Amino acid sequence: MVVLMTCATVVVTVCAIFFDSWQSRRADRKVKQIETLTDSTISDMTEKLQQSSTLVETQVALFHSALQYLDKLRQSSGNDPRILLELAKAYERVGDLEGSPFGANLGDSEAALHSYQKALGAATEAHSRLPGDESTRALIEAYQRLARMEYSSETLRTLQKAADHFQQCLPLARAFWQQNPADPLRRGLVSANYSGLALVEEINREPDKALKNLRAALQILGSDLNGDQEHDLTLARLHISSDAR
Repeated sequence: MVVLMTCATVVVTVCAIFFDSWQSRRADRKVKQIETLTDSTISDMTEKLQQSSTLVETQVALFHSALQYLDKLRQSSGNDPRILLELAKAYERVGDLEGSPFGANLGDSEAALHSYQKALGAATEAHSRLPGDESTRALIEAYQRLARMEYSSETLRTLQKAADHFQQCLPLARAFWQQNPADPLRRGLVSANYSGLALVEEINREPDKALKNLRAALQILGSDLNGDQEHDLTLARLHISSDAR
């Protein structure tokens, strides 16, 4: 009887190992699928859009095919956080293509908002299942991308949502930065959160709050130019905005 129980335990253990291995390989394949979609299809569409080398109708048709494929992958992804992280990144790229005000896009802000919401949902779930630097960064970026799209719409409803999302993201961004205050990426994320809040408050005609958050962004980003173009441009923009108040 003991031998039979031992054998049964071994069989169950081996089966579990094989199942986990199969699940892992299946997840790896899906991650590769999403990476391929993001790096080829969406990148190609973005490039064509910037060059205006194809008809908008064709671009829209290509986009919808990519989005439908993403939706299918999302529905069958299960709970693997690696897949969820890749989906979050891909939905952000799709949102950029649809209607981001910061680059060439198809001019569909409602569709962009929807894609950024899906990105935030995937990033939130990934972070809950696999806490760590990668998922934390993905969640912060998803919050901020959605909030920027919301305040760009400048309606009372979306402005309030933008403020809410920046506020929800702020403790996460600050904790992420405080783990390594010298890291320029982390400084940039928390500074962007403060400056995003300031923009919303400026639109809402709350100059005192806006100035306070701009100063917080400047304090974290630092006052010295460092030769990095993005850092120095952001620093200059924040100083101009702060002085204007």
